[in-house]
Amino acid sequence: MAVVSAFCLTGDTMLYIALPLFWQECGLTALWQVGVLLAVNRLVRLPLNPLVRLLYTRIDQRTGMALAVVLAASTTLLYGVAQSFALWLLLRCLWGLAWTLLRLGSLFALMAASRKDNRGYLMGSYNGLVRLGSLMGMIGGGLLADLLGFSTVALLFGALTLTGLPLALTRIPRSGRATGAASQAATSLLAGLHLRRPDMRRAFITGLLVALVFQGIYAATLSRMVALHVGELVLAGGLVIGCATLAGTLQALRWLWEPWLAPWFGRLSDGARGRGPVL
Repeated sequence: MAVVSAFCLTGDTMLYIALPLFWQECGLTALWQVGVLLAVNRLVRLPLNPLVRLLYTRIDQRTGMALAVVLAASTTLLYGVAQSFALWLLLRCLWGLAWTLLRLGSLFALMAASRKDNRGYLMGSYNGLVRLGSLMGMIGGGLLADLLGFSTVALLFGALTLTGLPLALTRIPRSGRATGAASQAATSLLAGLHLRRPDMRRAFITGLLVALVFQGIYAATLSRMVALHVGELVLAGGLVIGCATLAGTLQALRWLWEPWLAPWFGRLSDGARGRGPVL
């Protein structure tokens, strides 16, 4: 599931590098539209989360993940031809649905397969593998956008995302009933326990602020800031590094350590002292 999610994530993370630089080429008429498009996929997940949870009580994991791959690949391919804000808005909302299917399906499977003493390690391993997709999207998307242009990169990444479909159909088991039970358990646990605990509320607020700064403001504005204040870099020998390549490299630095650190911190949270000190 983590590998499938990583394939699907490449197109989305590529947008955070390329769209702030190539927005006019994509048919957008104002820079504020870029901000809306990079945020709307997260906003739609708020109402979609409970709906997708209910959906997973009626379909199995394989079906949900395969549907997510098809949606992710389709939206990424269409990024390459979209030329209006309305179409872009629809595509980003559909990507929000795809990521909700991927994320919740994976979390429910992790809850069903893990125990209290290994849940942190498995969750960390999952996050680390998924962020390899972010790493590929940041570095590869930035470099290829400078070399080939935005539309070509979107089509290439859409085809790459589609390679996750055979994995979803062959490597993910059919276990709809178990997933449904796990989703109900996850929901009741969240509503009945986590939100009532002051320490967990503080953890949620901290996570919100970190995501706001690093996954929101930083990710959405770095490419534009590089273009405005740095521009293209000319190295010795006349080698030119484009804005998208430079921004992608800078963004990717924060994902380099997650595949190794996330499992380590997850295992640490499984220890005798519990998850509180890690949080």
